[in-house]
Formats: sequence, C-alpha cells, structure tokens
Amino acid sequence: MSPTVSRARPVAVIAAGVATPLGLDLDAFWSALSTGVDGISTIERFRVDDLRVGRGGEIKKLRAPRRGRLPRCRASALLTLAADDLLARATLAADPARVAVVVGTALGGVEEGERALAEGGAHAAAAALYDSPAHALARRLSARGPVLTVSTACASGATAMGVGADLLTANAADLVVAGGYDVLCRFVMRGFDALRSLTRERVRPFDRRRSGLLLGEAAALVLMARDADAPRLRLGRLLGHASSSDGSHVAAPDPDGRGLEHAVRGALAAAGVGGDAVDFVSAHGTGTRSTTESRRRCFAACSARARAPYPSTRSRARSATRWAPPQRWRQSCACSPRATASCRARPAMKSRIRRATSTCAATRAPGGRG
Repeated sequence: MSPTVSRARPVAVIAAGVATPLGLDLDAFWSALSTGVDGISTIERFRVDDLRVGRGGEIKKLRAPRRGRLPRCRASALLTLAADDLLARATLAADPARVAVVVGTALGGVEEGERALAEGGAHAAAAALYDSPAHALARRLSARGPVLTVSTACASGATAMGVGADLLTANAADLVVAGGYDVLCRFVMRGFDALRSLTRERVRPFDRRRSGLLLGEAAALVLMARDADAPRLRLGRLLGHASSSDGSHVAAPDPDGRGLEHAVRGALAAAGVGGDAVDFVSAHGTGTRSTTESRRRCFAACSARARAPYPSTRSRARSATRWAPPQRWRQSCACSPRATASCRARPAMKSRIRRATSTCAATRAPGGRG
C-alpha cells in the first residue's frame, strides 16, 4: 500500500564538510572515491590481534583544527574536523539562536563510555553521554538553536537531514547543520566479531560472493537552508524524505523489503516525483545476504528504470556511507529500512558519478540479483 504523504517544501543543501578514511576534506574524499582508493586497512589504534577480523575504515591521523585543540573524545574530534571543512566553504550567516544542529549516530560516544569505566570521574562520564558530541559541535559552531541527536542505525545521517529539513519547514531554525558520525572502537569491534558479521575479504554488496561487512569511522556535515533563503550557488536540494519501521525480525529486515519500500515510496511522494525520475541510488550495501537481497527487491519495486544503477560506496570506506553526499547526483534515494531521502543536484556531476561507480556496477550479479 502506498503511503499518504504531503508534498514537502524543497530545502537547499548549501555546503558540506567531511572527515573520512579517504580524506579529511570534501575534495580529497571525492577524489579518492572517484578514483577507487580503498579506505579499508588494518586497525592500528587499539588491539585487534585477538579478533577474527581486525580490518576497518580507520582514519590513521587527525589533523590540527583551524583553531584551538581537538577534543579528546574521538567522535567530537571527527565532527570538529568536518565542521572546519564545512566552514571553509560557507558561513553561518544567521542569528546563532536560529542555527540548529542535528546529527545522527549509531554509537554516540560509546568509546568515551569505555574510558569512563576505566578512569572514572564526572568529565569522562559526561563525554560518554549519547548527545555529548552534538553539543560539542554546537559549541564549536556557536550555534544556540535546537541541538538534536538521532539514532536509526546506519540510516542515522539520512534521518538527521530529514529532521533538519523539518526544522526549517517548521520555522524552528533558519540554518541547520546536519549529518552523521561514528567512530571505531574495540567494544563495538568485539561485538560484531562475536556475531560473525565481519568479512575477512572485501565487502561486496549485490555480489553473489558477498560474505559480510566491515566497520569504519567518519563524520560528514551539510549546511541546509530554506530554498527561498539560500544563495544561488548550492550543492543540491533535498526534495523529500520519509521514514518507516520494520519489525520483521530483531536483527534482519523483512525479506521482501516492505519496510524499506514504504519509506522509499514515502520519500518519492513527498518529493512529488515517481520512480521513473530516479537515475541513481546510493545503496546501503552491507554485503550480508539477507539485507542485500531485501534492498534489491525494494529497488526493483520502486524504480521504473530497471537499469538504474545502485552501487554502494560501503565497499570502499565503510562509514563514509552513513551519509552519502546527495549533491553528487540529480536525484537519489539514499535507502535504509528506517529512512530515505530524495535529492536533486547539478546534472554536470552525473558523468563523474558514472565513472566512479562503473566498477561497483560491474560486480553486481546479472539482473541485479545477489
């Protein structure tokens, strides 16, 4: 059944900033992504010799921030670097009380929780609070508007953009800095290792040889404003978004992708477009068998273009896909069981996307079947 969704007001995406294993700024990240650089390596920051899999998308060295020092909390440090990159490309030209911060995360400051248990003390415990990195980012930006942290697993970054768009539509803010982040830490690596979810090989979304996922760390932010208030020079427009829930299984999606399809159709309805308008999908490709197949079925059901490519950058730099930059293609559905987003951006980028994704598309099984 198709969801009943009111038409959304377009929101402009003005600028972006990132900190990823592929690069600590947007230009370096895009160059590495489009030339096929692999962000996966042996993890060096903490012990992994007792784990079945010790590889991931680790940022080897953090650069100094534009001012001051990096926070000890790694999540806050990554957000600081992404914010520095963002502010090098745009200014927050609004009353600080009207600037909101919305970030999505699966893990929050979980590494600081480990540290708090080891060291004790109020300061370490405060840094371990789930929304602590978001408030650290708001202080960095001198933003005094709403500060929100959302968590919808790997859809958290897309959800944050949707919440940011809602704040703008509701006139609760004039500018929104939105995005996503997560960090590598031993606690989470041990959990996924125990679940046997990690692969010892390459991550191969939509490939018959897929055998699991790999973890990583990154932060990425966008500056959003109401379309009518934004400058003419912008990265793209968020046309619509939607969220749904999938209660099929505690750890697996509905095999037919019904929860995901409901969200995708809702996003398309909010954007006022049909499936035939989608010419590129940035897929949340875990590389696991059940989730990959449910996504393939959803894409087939929602898109009128049977040949529309749906590669995933997850095989290159795992956590960079928590927020897939929407400004890089004309229209995209960034899909997950809990959230989708449809965006429009400069057509001039389409040829670059095709070149960057040719390798991923070529590894997809015939007919898109996994």
